[in-house]
Amino acid sequence: MRLKYIILLGLLSLLSACQDCDPQTPPDGRVVVRFLDPSDNDDITIDFDSVYGYSTTFQGGNIPRDNNDAYRLPLSTEQEQISFVFAIQGLQDTLHLSYQKKVIINGPDCGNFETFGNLQALINGDTDQAQSIIKFRDSAIFDSLVIFDEEGSVGPALINGDTTTANIRIFIANCTDVSPNQEMVISFFDPVTDTPVSKLFERVYRKEFPNRPILTSLAGEVTSFIVELIPGEESITLVFEERAENGLIESQQITFTFSSNISIIDDFEGCLQNEALGNLRLISEDSIGIDSTAFPSGILFDSALINRSIINSNNTIPNVKIFTQQPTAVDDL
Repeated sequence: MRLKYIILLGLLSLLSACQDCDPQTPPDGRVVVRFLDPSDNDDITIDFDSVYGYSTTFQGGNIPRDNNDAYRLPLSTEQEQISFVFAIQGLQDTLHLSYQKKVIINGPDCGNFETFGNLQALINGDTDQAQSIIKFRDSAIFDSLVIFDEEGSVGPALINGDTTTANIRIFIANCTDVSPNQEMVISFFDPVTDTPVSKLFERVYRKEFPNRPILTSLAGEVTSFIVELIPGEESITLVFEERAENGLIESQQITFTFSSNISIIDDFEGCLQNEALGNLRLISEDSIGIDSTAFPSGILFDSALINRSIINSNNTIPNVKIFTQQPTAVDDL
């Protein structure tokens, strides 16, 4: 009887100890990063071409954006410093982080787990300059960042089980003094060598404005030209006219669609461009928006592709590459 009483007391003691526990979800060791527009502090969605981490001992694979428009960056348990590269449209910036491994006691007698604490950003990777607020200098994309602790205040962060609240908020440099560009660059290329070629057009005009040509034969041969898009519109159809050797006019038209009032990273200015134009697509012969298309019945052109879908300040890189028709081979008599 005495033995049963002792066992019962032991079980009650064990249960009461576990009831004192404050259960926590062990974190997965990833830092939540969100991007913001510094003009209004609103979250923005950026699809980077690549995001990857590296340290002195490894380089990780690409990290995709998650379903909550955030990037979750994995920390290494082997060391206490890591860097992440964010690249988009030929630009890139690097985020350097330092942290410490930390053991969290999950209540009395209820175990513990290892996580990361004292998360801070490093200026140019310098461990002597770990901070929770950084203003980037000479960066390509980032303007500044703020690190928040588990209470939502500015300060070194503890990585907990929250996978949606941002540990780090990065503000993108804003093109506040630069007007959005509206100029679509069209260039012509050889379909075999993919090298620029010159074209002499009789006229190029918007289909709805045949008497207001964008380009005429007075301009001479061109390898590229610029079409100004109109914000608020969703498409444009261009008609290209060329005079054949027999003196007759041959023509072909191409339709493009685009979006207005979107946010882009302007790779020429290196900042966030609001109310910009982008999502440029080609309309195929079966009326589907695509990134490239062939013209089976094309008289002047063989095919076309979208080389850059955003309309930004860099007019040196074509938005559209149009490949000309190859001359028809004639057998020697």
